[in-house]
Amino acid sequence: MRGLTLKKIIGCTLLFVLIAGTSAPLSAQQVAMFRMTKLTGSLKLRFMDERRIKPQYSKRPFFKETLELRNKGFIISPNVFLFQWVGNLSLSQEHYVYTNFEQYSKARFLNHYLSGSFFNRSAYPTSFVWSKLNNVLNTDYGVRTSYDINRYQASTIFNKKFLPSTLRIGIEEMREEWSREGWATRLNQLRRTIQYDAHRGNKSNISLSYDLLDIRDRIYADRSYVSHNAHLNFIRYFGRDSSQTWNGVFRFYRRKGLRNYQNIRTIQTMQLKHNYGFSSRYRYSVSSIHLKNYSSLLQTAFFTLNHQLFSSLNTTVGAGGTYGKLTDGKESSYAFNGGVNYIKHVPLSGNLRIVYNRAYSIEDRHLKGTLQTVVRERHLLGTDLPIFLDERNILISTIVVYDERGEIIYEEGENKDYIVRVIDDLVEIYRNPLGRIQGNQSILVDYQFRTLPSMRYSTNTTIFNIGLSFKWISFYYRVNHHYQNLLRGSLEKESLLQNMLIKTIGLKMSRRGNTWGTSLFVEQKIRESNLVAYRLLEVRNISFLQLNRVMTLSSKFTLSLFDYTHVNRNINIYSYRPELQWYPTNLFSIKVYGELRIRRDSASYEQFILDLAGFAQWYWRVMKLRLSYHRQTWRIGPRQLKVNRFTVDFERYF
Repeated sequence: MRGLTLKKIIGCTLLFVLIAGTSAPLSAQQVAMFRMTKLTGSLKLRFMDERRIKPQYSKRPFFKETLELRNKGFIISPNVFLFQWVGNLSLSQEHYVYTNFEQYSKARFLNHYLSGSFFNRSAYPTSFVWSKLNNVLNTDYGVRTSYDINRYQASTIFNKKFLPSTLRIGIEEMREEWSREGWATRLNQLRRTIQYDAHRGNKSNISLSYDLLDIRDRIYADRSYVSHNAHLNFIRYFGRDSSQTWNGVFRFYRRKGLRNYQNIRTIQTMQLKHNYGFSSRYRYSVSSIHLKNYSSLLQTAFFTLNHQLFSSLNTTVGAGGTYGKLTDGKESSYAFNGGVNYIKHVPLSGNLRIVYNRAYSIEDRHLKGTLQTVVRERHLLGTDLPIFLDERNILISTIVVYDERGEIIYEEGENKDYIVRVIDDLVEIYRNPLGRIQGNQSILVDYQFRTLPSMRYSTNTTIFNIGLSFKWISFYYRVNHHYQNLLRGSLEKESLLQNMLIKTIGLKMSRRGNTWGTSLFVEQKIRESNLVAYRLLEVRNISFLQLNRVMTLSSKFTLSLFDYTHVNRNINIYSYRPELQWYPTNLFSIKVYGELRIRRDSASYEQFILDLAGFAQWYWRVMKLRLSYHRQTWRIGPRQLKVNRFTVDFERYF
């Protein structure tokens, strides 16, 4: 059939497992009373047939053959040493074409883990670990990830009465390849770590670590870099019952190569408890950042006083300020806040909770130019809904998105990792489901934006929450009012301040009987703003019903409706999954399920995902048979993928 691609995988896996009576790491005390147990094992045979159909490609052959030998075991000499191993000696060969010009074939050994521990009653317990992990993952929509990892670790425990401590040293080598439809990344990573932890009971703790990371991009050499990351954390306990604490943190990070970057930061925090229900907290921090054509030195101090009048009423007041020097000027701010938290028991075993917080701050900015830089702004990028960057009037060409550890630089584009859109004066970032960013993953963003060179403005924030909860149902209502007022400067487009009112009302319910159960979550959020305004409705329901003693029906439903107010755009997400389980005996069971997921975005392609799957499992004496089938259909705009996978597993225990 022209325009169709047929992928067929026939795999035969021979699996031999030797399992010890225990495979978890053992302490010296456990080993002293240890007795060897009988080794057991199993023989497993796997047959898999997978067919992939892609209408947009005509030839994409793929085959894989694997022979595996897995085993676990240990050798022990009480009070002297313990040697453990977990192996997956696997020989595999595959042929994969992910562009029209390149082929890939490799034979490899997979998944080894060796550890040794040496100890006695007077010496320092020492352990060594070597592990090797090689794998190839072919995930949804033709995404292929191949990685080879070697880890070497050593640790020693110093059993000193005055300062028990642990020293760990590790080396990790990783070779990673990621590809999809001709777009690929290839990285070599070498990480060296050293960590020291010491504890003095309830007096003090100290932790010191250093991480050296060397990343080489095998496709784009200019994206290679070396980073140094040092961290020191010290905690001192004092006062009655060691209830007072002083915590000191020092961090140093430097990246050389791709986007040279350096950050030095120290944080000092002290928490004190006083008489008559008072407690206080003091925090002081200094942060220094250096980038190309940008540097900053920021100092922040804040004080918080808390008072608990009785168990149900808690009040808090605080004050603080910030002063910073930038490359092209300086900025300063001061702030005050206060709040009340009240909890009251009500009839029918319910609780009433009321929270009220008020904050006021003034920020003063003196810059030589109109261009300002933001570094490492953190966001949680959800699975389906977009996020907005904090500032306005952002230069799109300056946006750089990377992962939480700063190791992977993501790329923007319709067929890559994320998509950037401008909504009024704000910038929206949406995760591409075909890219490398996972759902609900934290990201860091660097960018530049235009503002007034000199301005002074105030910010008033009011938060009010009220909630009423009972045994099986709860309600809540939240209001967040954020208002900014310009005190110096002119209201031009480059300095547009944000006034925002967010109202949220929600319901949570959960009920369960002997043969049934259900939970419901409904939330309506309305954001009114002079910039981006929207309405968001979310509904989630999970239910199950036991039809009889051997059959259970369950379902999961989600709905999200996201509508912009100022622009003609909306996002609608629907998901439904029914599931049926039948287990007439303890030795035989059947499970089938289906899942439908639809995402409609008026500014992008429609996403359609349909999963149909089921498996049957049967035990007979010392044998196990499992049959499974999975059918998946993906459609994202003009791209389509259909996957049919059938698997047979037969295992014989002895």
